[in-house]
Amino acid sequence: MGTVASAKLACNPALPPVPPPQATPVPTLGEWALALLVTMLGLLGWRQRPARQG
Repeated sequence: MGTVASAKLACNPALPPVPPPQATPVPTLGEWALALLVTMLGLLGWRQRPARQG
């Protein structure tokens, strides 16, 4: 009968190390694009407000 160490060696052959997965960039809005979007939405809301009577 073999020892525990030889059984582990037989069941778990030495495999090459697996490299970590590469990070994929996620597209996001930049600060300037987000500020432009907020400004455009604000102008659209200001333009759509009802006119004052009187």
